[in-house]
Amino acid sequence: RFYDRIELQQWRESWTLGRYILAIYLLIYPRFHPIIGLHLFSLAKCMWNDTCKDKDKIVESYEIVKATKKVLEITHGDGFENRKIIAQVMDLEINMQIELMEIEKKK
Repeated sequence: RFYDRIELQQWRESWTLGRYILAIYLLIYPRFHPIIGLHLFSLAKCMWNDTCKDKDKIVESYEIVKATKKVLEITHGDGFENRKIIAQVMDLEINMQIELMEIEKKK
């Protein structure tokens, strides 16, 4: 259902479902588990796609992407293939930082 919403680009519904799934995952898996990291990344991307220049949503998705980066650096830190996902997370993090700076400039 979560990934169905992503495919349909129903971002708000997908990140709402994604939060519930994250809560369940955190009950089942240890904090630094690959599934947690990958799900956080999916959740951050959904939130980012739903931001519409809303600073609060961008800040929230930015916090999630920072947590994603921390988890994936622990779980996926070694090897070239694993570094690709971390590079994608870092790209998203940079885009969020740029967006936040642009919002601050407009004030």
